[in-house]
Amino acid sequence: MIISLLSKKKYAVYPNKHLKLITFLIVFLSINKISRSQAQSGTVTVNYKNCTAQQLLKELDRQSPYTFFFDPGQMNGLQLQSISYKNVPIKTVLEDLEKRANLSFSILNSNISVSLVTKVPVKKPEPGKLTGKILDEKGETFPSAGIRVAELGTGMQSSVDGTYILPLPPGTYTIEISYVSYQTQRITGVQIKPGAVTKLDVSMRPAANALKEVVVTSGFQRASAAGLYARQKTAAGITDGISAAQIARTPDNNVGAVLKRVSGLNVVDNRYVVVRGLSDRYNQAQIDGVTQPSTEMNQRNFAFDAIPAEMVSSVVVNKTATPDISSEFAGGQVSVNTLDIPVQDFTQFQIGSGYNSNTIGKDFLQAGKRGGAEVIGFMNDRHKLPPGLRSFVIGNTPVVPGYVTAQSRAFDPEGFRIYRYGFQPNQNYRFTLGRTYQLKHDVNFGFVGGFTLRNNQEIHDYISTRAGFTPKMIDSIDVRQNGTIYKFNSSLSGLLNLGIQGKGFKMSLRNMYSHVYKNDYYIDERGNRNDETLQSIEFKNKFNLQSPENTIVLQHKLESEHTLGESGVKLTWNGSYTNVNQTIDDRRKFQASGSGIVNGKAYYQIYSVANPYLNDGNPDYRLYTDTREKDYNWGINLSRSFDFLYDNTLIKIGYSGFNKKRNLSNSTIEIFNNSHDNLIVGPYDYSLSPELLGTGPGQVFYNVPASSGEQFSGKASSNSGYAMLDQKFFKKLRLVYGIRYENYKLSNTQFKSRDQDVNKDDNKNYLPSANLTYSFTESLNFRASYAKTVVRPDFRETSIFGLYDPILDARIEGSNVKSTIINNSDIRFEWYPTPGEIISLSGFYKKFDKPIELVFLQDAAVDRYGFQNQKSAENYGLEMEFRKSLRFIADRAWLRNLSLFGNGTLIRSKVRALEYTGAEGKDIRELSVKRALFGQSPWIVNAGIAYTKHQYGLNVVYNRSGYRTNTINYDPAQVEYEMGRDLVDLQIFTRLFKQKGEFKLNVSNLLNAQTFFYKNWDGYDGQADKGFTKKEGKSDGYKKEEGDFITYKVKTGTNVSAAFTYRF
Repeated sequence: MIISLLSKKKYAVYPNKHLKLITFLIVFLSINKISRSQAQSGTVTVNYKNCTAQQLLKELDRQSPYTFFFDPGQMNGLQLQSISYKNVPIKTVLEDLEKRANLSFSILNSNISVSLVTKVPVKKPEPGKLTGKILDEKGETFPSAGIRVAELGTGMQSSVDGTYILPLPPGTYTIEISYVSYQTQRITGVQIKPGAVTKLDVSMRPAANALKEVVVTSGFQRASAAGLYARQKTAAGITDGISAAQIARTPDNNVGAVLKRVSGLNVVDNRYVVVRGLSDRYNQAQIDGVTQPSTEMNQRNFAFDAIPAEMVSSVVVNKTATPDISSEFAGGQVSVNTLDIPVQDFTQFQIGSGYNSNTIGKDFLQAGKRGGAEVIGFMNDRHKLPPGLRSFVIGNTPVVPGYVTAQSRAFDPEGFRIYRYGFQPNQNYRFTLGRTYQLKHDVNFGFVGGFTLRNNQEIHDYISTRAGFTPKMIDSIDVRQNGTIYKFNSSLSGLLNLGIQGKGFKMSLRNMYSHVYKNDYYIDERGNRNDETLQSIEFKNKFNLQSPENTIVLQHKLESEHTLGESGVKLTWNGSYTNVNQTIDDRRKFQASGSGIVNGKAYYQIYSVANPYLNDGNPDYRLYTDTREKDYNWGINLSRSFDFLYDNTLIKIGYSGFNKKRNLSNSTIEIFNNSHDNLIVGPYDYSLSPELLGTGPGQVFYNVPASSGEQFSGKASSNSGYAMLDQKFFKKLRLVYGIRYENYKLSNTQFKSRDQDVNKDDNKNYLPSANLTYSFTESLNFRASYAKTVVRPDFRETSIFGLYDPILDARIEGSNVKSTIINNSDIRFEWYPTPGEIISLSGFYKKFDKPIELVFLQDAAVDRYGFQNQKSAENYGLEMEFRKSLRFIADRAWLRNLSLFGNGTLIRSKVRALEYTGAEGKDIRELSVKRALFGQSPWIVNAGIAYTKHQYGLNVVYNRSGYRTNTINYDPAQVEYEMGRDLVDLQIFTRLFKQKGEFKLNVSNLLNAQTFFYKNWDGYDGQADKGFTKKEGKSDGYKKEEGDFITYKVKTGTNVSAAFTYRF
């Protein structure tokens, strides 16, 4: 029921439906807002400190000629305060009440309808963010630059690292960037969208007159392009790289894939990087400035695919050295920098799957049952080395000790049983999280964290003659090695970075965990290498090797940047700790002879157990290694800019150091019988059962040789200091020069050598460098550089411990090798047509003193290869790089989105090799032979085409290299080369769900190209003591008609994967 006022003094009650009809008629005939009505006569006087709307309306009804209609219940619940009008026209009163009390008045003749206006809350648009980095004319970060929003009159200062994050309401703004003695940059048309991040890097330029303010106005697109130019073209040395903004525009999900887009790099298996064709030992991998240990047991390689792309702020490849960076590279230094404080909150997950084409329709074999946790990289305990093992020297003891039987029975024979698993797709899971918080006093805190789990299974089929066969046997299917590798790989990695940033300081704590688990099974069937005519099954053998390996890396780094008051001095310092644990957990090597053929299938069930008295050096065994390394790194840097000769000069000094300790223990548990002849037994999973083991006649036991135990203990330390000047002359010439001093000491004690030798490498080096840049125009540079660098041997290369390499089919060992000194010279012309594009031509020359190569040592039951110093080497070549959009052809949208990229390198090298002979290799003579440096290719070509839009894209990448040296021998006819193959990778992606989701399809090795290795078996004349000469008309390239033979060929298959990523 509603009470309606009909007259001034009389009230009546009407049903609700009648009032609705009356109100409808009033509105239908003519409704006019008081604000639009004609001027009305009469005034009112009211004065209330507190009252209800009903009380006020009754009083207005009493004093005015109008009749008010309203809902008493609604008006009685509306409280009003400080209502005071004295002789005020009724129209003015009603207009004021509309504003103050959210009341609406409608008039019809002398009747006024009153209603309460309910305001629907309007959702404020989510603010966006303007973020970026302020750089000076040298590409250095610019702290304390003023950043002002002209329309709002608000602003902030850039942080100590030049970054800024400015929350803004959606809209279009003019941004002003200013600093004393620099031109003020006024950037118009900066558009901020709700919930989005707008990236704007700004490059500042000095003012010609420091006392006069100069303002340079430009649009957003032009200013953003200039900021990107600053990173590309103002680097101190010759560098290439990719930023987080550029990575975000690609579909790549890990750093291994990202590196394919960096000029001058060759990415192998989407993991490993080769720079300028130089082998892995001459390149350096860093994460957040910390040099990374190798993820391989016998090589200096780092698997970059373990790092998620969304956690990366930039990737920089230094091809020339400056005094303020580590000098341990000759090809390039690949530095990955991870995020600490994200620009905005994000959560992202990815799920993916795929397959290797060789696995379709095939069983996956493994020696030993697969544990349930192996898919995430953890083995079960049955493959752990039994504790408390004791060794003895066979031959010195007339009777095998009784404890041998007891400790032999501690080994589980199940690891020799062959299991078959059906097809399982590859799996890939990733989760990342980033959060940022605004604290008091303009301090920001943030973190980025996440984990990645990946499991891959591949099958590689191969043929080989490396196990002591002559190369010509590669064409004999009944004699050569016909094998398969079942590759099982799981990796689990995590990252948690925390950062806090305020005015004048920034501090971050970076934490990384990586666990790479490989459990590969190698198997091949081979004939009698001594007599090709013996081809029946009883003369054939089956080789088996199951090799589970773990590499765990845990790294923590604390770093900070500070500006010291108003002095302009910038201080940076850091400290880090890295823990590395590499293990081989129960590698099982065993061979069997043919026992018969059933339904066309060959069976191998005859096992010949070696005897310790006629040991041929190659018994079956179980091997365990445990390598532990702890690294401590630290550094401090001071820099300050000042004016010199009317231009800006930067001086920088610093100190850094590291301390590393590495220990390796090994137990090779040999399978023997206690007789003077070999013992024939059945399959090991039965014949090595604990109850059958013993040292009596016809029994088998496990022997723990005296060579087991701790193999080496190494220590390395370095203390380095540097001084550097970065100067500009005549506005166009820039010179970055200085010197670095390094005091390095390495000692590696070999516990199993005769006298427990200590391999040492102690050196003190002054390493000068100079990088000159002349800018012809804003987009055209000429560069020239010289740098002296040093690549030092690692603990593996200085250890005499020999570890079997199943691919090379040989043991690899180290020696007392010394550091390699390299003198590097480079020139380069570079043109940047537009941001993100480059066309450059480079020339380089490198001279190596004492280069280290992997060299053939001895032909034995298992061949031996070792690391050794050569006398010297030279490496020189030309390099061309390009990345260019096709929009210059025509201004069409599809051409703007289409770009070509690639690089080509021509390389020549020559080595002055040495041969180490005599007792303990102390007789050294120089070999007269011309050949390429170890791992060197004469040419490399990388090319690609990319079509990229916001909704979808396509990338095709092609790679081909010339033959490269894979192993070194004093006889050039025995040098093994790897022949390049045509590698084509395809990537298709589409973005879904308002750009928050992304689906990617990747196909690597699309052509299913095979890899093969060969030797120039008939390419040379001569002898070692008199020298070798290449036969007329012969080349080092593979030509079967010239007598060259393939030594190893592997078919790795095509890898296909698909992944869905969602970010919110």
